[in-house]
Amino acid sequence: MTLLLKILITLATLFCILPLQATCIKVTASSSLSAAAIQAGYTAASWAGACDTCNGNIGLPSVISINSGNNFQPAGTLLASSVGNFLTGATNVAYSSNQILFRCQSADAGSLYEMYATNGDNAYTGMYAVSEVDGAYYDVAKNVAVRMTNLSTGEYYSRYWKERKLTAESWFDDGQYIYIPASAFSNVLYEMYKISATTYFVSASNMYKDAYTQPRGYMAFKGPGLDTNSLKAGMDSASYYYGWHHHWPGAWSTLRQSDLCARCIMPGAGLPFDGLFACHQPQ
Repeated sequence: MTLLLKILITLATLFCILPLQATCIKVTASSSLSAAAIQAGYTAASWAGACDTCNGNIGLPSVISINSGNNFQPAGTLLASSVGNFLTGATNVAYSSNQILFRCQSADAGSLYEMYATNGDNAYTGMYAVSEVDGAYYDVAKNVAVRMTNLSTGEYYSRYWKERKLTAESWFDDGQYIYIPASAFSNVLYEMYKISATTYFVSASNMYKDAYTQPRGYMAFKGPGLDTNSLKAGMDSASYYYGWHHHWPGAWSTLRQSDLCARCIMPGAGLPFDGLFACHQPQ
């Protein structure tokens, strides 16, 4: 037996012994779905990811009124809240619940995660936590803080990445591949609070319509073979944003609230929710 033949046999044996590297892909077309997945009702379509203006409408009131004094609205007053549905609120082009966003090898089970964090590299959308409301961060409007809660884990979004391990209950497995549908990702409780601190804000206008193109929170999918696989729980989102934005399927923001703006309330007035975002009493 020649030396070359021995080498070839040895290499072939190694390839048989070593397992194939499990790899996930982003799914944007039905060609990435097996016949079994299609027969089970799953679909595929192009999707952009969590770009700066790719969020949807999370369903907040169209008018959120703020009084800059502390008698009428003391610090910690809940101004507005809404449950943002991932399918419609985390993207400007709605997902269907059975739309497949990622495909992984069946061997990847146990290594697939939903990652979530605030927009930690921006001072007005998730970099600086406030002391007056647990889990809340300074927002664009003066005297306003935002808090987001992952409704699957019950944990607040943080500047530091958190993770939720996905399980077989949330995906489809055809025996070769695991398919991750949009329904696998979590909804959010989005809350806006009155705060007295004014360290960080963009606008103190008495009538402010939110046009700030920076999401407040992000969701990423972590799996072998993706850039996002380098994300780890506890990493600072101000510095670590592997896979942005194409492998991040969702973002939360008030940008798509069609008429979100600021309106002033004088002390003793009612609380009119009939027009838009953050308002401050003239000084």
